[in-house]
Amino acid sequence: MATLQSKKNNIIHYRNLQQTIANGLIVEKVHRVVQFNQSPWLAPYIALNTEMRKKVANDFDKDFFKLLNNAVFGKTMESMRKKIKMELLSSDRRLQKLINQSTFKHCITYNKTLNAIALENKIIDFCKLIYIGFAVLEISKYLMYDYHYNVMQKHYDDKIELMYTDGTESLVYYIQTDYFYNDLLNNPNLLNRMDTANLPRDHPYYIAERKKIPGLFNV
Repeated sequence: MATLQSKKNNIIHYRNLQQTIANGLIVEKVHRVVQFNQSPWLAPYIALNTEMRKKVANDFDKDFFKLLNNAVFGKTMESMRKKIKMELLSSDRRLQKLINQSTFKHCITYNKTLNAIALENKIIDFCKLIYIGFAVLEISKYLMYDYHYNVMQKHYDDKIELMYTDGTESLVYYIQTDYFYNDLLNNPNLLNRMDTANLPRDHPYYIAERKKIPGLFNV
């Protein structure tokens, strides 16, 4: 929620809370606190896929190893409330029986003898580790805001304007500068946050070792 409006009953990771307070947030009330243990238990798996992605040459394999990491996050955030049961039917009697059930959602008719019935689950099993996905999103936002406030805005001051952000992946800036790549040269803090391996090999800021490193921004 990238707005300056008041946030009520907002759930936030402690890192993000510390960051927002440092940037001027005023906390009026704390409803409850959840204490937890944390460790980089998934780091070896993420590092392995990241390293494999660096080594492959074709787009399919690059996307494959990226998906292996992203899929873990996706499964932790899966909404069990949205799960439905689908049943293909050719029997009118069975069709009417399911339509009469309280869990009936909708029916898709393919032809005169084939229908698909969607049913809500009577029992919802909350088996997904949503707190993991929540932490991933919060830390992603933390890194984005850290880059914006402590790198870009600190360097450019009133010469930069944030045009767009999706909160966790992309930043689009309008920057008043003579030449951005000279700014990278003069400020190591800017260059150190950039993955410049996608630049031409003869480019003065091309650094092969930065290829696909998590947390770095593409130019």
